Amino acid sequence: MKLYPDSKVYVLCPRNYASGGPELCHQLCSQLIKLNINAFMFYVPNTPKHNPVPEVYMKYHLPYTFDLEDSEKNIFVIPEYFSEYLYTVKKIQRVFWWLSVDNYFEKISTLINSHLPKVMAEPIPKFFYFNGEEDDITHFVQSEYAQQFLKLNGIPANKIYVMEDYLNQTFLSRAMHIDLNKKENIVAYNPKKGFKITQQLMKLAPDIDWRPIQNMTPAQVQELLAQAKVYIDFGNHPGKDRIPREAAISGCVVITR
Repeated sequence: MKLYPDSKVYVLCPRNYASGGPELCHQLCSQLIKLNINAFMFYVPNTPKHNPVPEVYMKYHLPYTFDLEDSEKNIFVIPEYFSEYLYTVKKIQRVFWWLSVDNYFEKISTLINSHLPKVMAEPIPKFFYFNGEEDDITHFVQSEYAQQFLKLNGIPANKIYVMEDYLNQTFLSRAMHIDLNKKENIVAYNPKKGFKITQQLMKLAPDIDWRPIQNMTPAQVQELLAQAKVYIDFGNHPGKDRIPREAAISGCVVITR
């Protein structure tokens, strides 16, 4: 991968969707712009008539485009969940960003299953596979989990670069002033992950105040974690999950699977 003075970097991201992965994409684009690199968000699916930027990420004030210039000087950063977009371009330098490992397999399964009704009407959709024929692709990893996975499947070390995220500065600044003595008997949890185990614990300890992290703004999540003593998460961890780290910096005891 080579960066030229006039290079353009496009960071692919799902439109109008907020979670850990998309936030990383916005953070990357923001940091590139701060380094005076001509970077853009590239939202999919491509429907220009509607604003694709999630409200929670408008704070980054990032430019976006629906027109990608397929040039050898430019760079296209594609999260692992969207590997099919690796094959929509011909000349641009491709970067495959492993924000997770588990979600890569989930997407492959989705692509194949959706193709079953039309196996004789359309060719199988392309997706990245470790066949050694894609040696021009640069790989970014967000976790040691992803790095070891790539090495295990034959990606050479000189093609793998660590590209991590960072917690929101507002969150970090507030966490510095949390008074641990004022924390309450609250256990915060993610109801989308490992909830069967959480339910068992709730039945065993009805005297504890159990609080789900759902339908909350970032400020509300900060407030809850500042009050809580414990954060639990018994789901899978497809990458380096954000909420457990936010809980830790907020002074919570973090218990994961």
